[in-house]
Amino acid sequence: MDVGAGGGHGTRVIANSVAEAEIVAVEPSMTLRFAPGGRAVLNLQPPGAPVTVPESRFADVRIGRRRYEGWGRAEPVPSPIGHVELGMYVINGGDA
Repeated sequence: MDVGAGGGHGTRVIANSVAEAEIVAVEPSMTLRFAPGGRAVLNLQPPGAPVTVPESRFADVRIGRRRYEGWGRAEPVPSPIGHVELGMYVINGGDA
């Protein structure tokens, strides 16, 4: 398995070195191109179109004395990818 396979150069080296192996390559970037004949599994998450997503908390976990929060927001921009901001916060003592 090649996680973060990028353009597939490392995956080709693996394939040439171990020809009998079945290789699974995973690349999270939607902008990279696939090799001819390659297969892809896509995890398309909402929203399906460029829209403003207001800031919201998507994670809140307490581990020991600390609380971890994950926040995110998104804005449409003139790009096929869009603009997403994510933040992780560690709160000592468990209270904000």
